[in-house]
Amino acid sequence: MDTLMQLTRRGRTIDTLSWYTLESTTEMGKSGGVVTNSNPRKYVNEAMAVSGGRLYVYSAVKADNETHNEFMSGPVIDVYNVSQLHYLGSYRLLAAKEGAALRSFRVEGQKLYALYPGDLKVYVLRSAKNKTS
Repeated sequence: MDTLMQLTRRGRTIDTLSWYTLESTTEMGKSGGVVTNSNPRKYVNEAMAVSGGRLYVYSAVKADNETHNEFMSGPVIDVYNVSQLHYLGSYRLLAAKEGAALRSFRVEGQKLYALYPGDLKVYVLRSAKNKTS
């Protein structure tokens, strides 16, 4: 964006899921009908961070080239160059505890701080071309 908050460029993530259909339903109560979601919301990009000219994106969906076991083994952070708008690679974080979901993360320099329920992990980032950290 420029200084007037006008969009100057647009990029895309590597996620192949480009849209999600949200279904709604009307539930009748004493005071009338209420419109509500009939299926849970699904987030594609759960969280993001920017550091050192790079955009770090926690993708909450399974990649096309990823097995179910790989997907369940820990969250994946995709990395993009902000100025050139291109994909650099991905990091797979080791799950803190079985079934513990990544709540949020932050990147400062070469360190990624990952917050899980009751646990904070610190990862040292190396080349984003690697699939592990």
